Amino acid sequence: MKPSDQETRYELRKANALIKLTGGTQHALHPKAITEPGMGGKFTPEGQVLPFPGNTFLCHIDQKSEFFSALCAVQDELRSHPLSGHFTFLPKPSFHMTIFCGVSGAPLGSDGWPKDMPLDASLNQITDAFDEKFDDRTFQNSFGVLPDNLFLPTSVSMRAATDEDEIMLRKIRAELEEITGLYRGDVDSYEFHVSMAYVVKWLNEKTATEMVEECNSLFDQHLAHCGPIHFDRVEFCSFDNMHQFGSVKQKYFRSHERFCNVVE
Repeated sequence: MKPSDQETRYELRKANALIKLTGGTQHALHPKAITEPGMGGKFTPEGQVLPFPGNTFLCHIDQKSEFFSALCAVQDELRSHPLSGHFTFLPKPSFHMTIFCGVSGAPLGSDGWPKDMPLDASLNQITDAFDEKFDDRTFQNSFGVLPDNLFLPTSVSMRAATDEDEIMLRKIRAELEEITGLYRGDVDSYEFHVSMAYVVKWLNEKTATEMVEECNSLFDQHLAHCGPIHFDRVEFCSFDNMHQFGSVKQKYFRSHERFCNVVE
């Protein structure tokens, strides 16, 4: 009997999760995002957050929602797990679903550079240029998503709630590609997700397999019945590290208010 498409997808996702948890055949000492300070990573091998500035387009998870409560419950259980030392956990208020990655990294632009932007442009200059073109009212069309799976303890994979939502999400990504000039070729293939943690130390094959199975159980217990989760707009945010993502416009207005207060 041939395996069904669903079974095939399950096995592929499980295999991919095991590679991300064990490092697969690569011989790197730590996962890609994990380095010593000053080496371009997001976290140290001990899980301490590092400077990693950038900008991004995302939707924060409503902290009053059932989905947010479910994410918190899953993260709390993972924090108390015997293997929790292999992960560094993100602050709960930072939970979000990325719609389109902007420019980030140390060095800046390691994940792509905006077309027609000078190569010596600073992050602030790039953020200002994006902000001039981006009006969050343009992306106030509501769309819905659903939790899809939790093969990794680091993030919940998400999918569009309906075919119409899928079309809307891909349309928004295509528009943001044009706005930013960032052409990565993944407008249609990008997998939406909500991050809760990062792997800082590799697991062995046995413990990684156990973790994948436990994550599936946690998904069924807490996340499988959530949704649809509706978002009303996309936010343009900037960040200094992976622990906080603040609205660029809110930051601008706060700075403007401080300036006015000084002048007056």
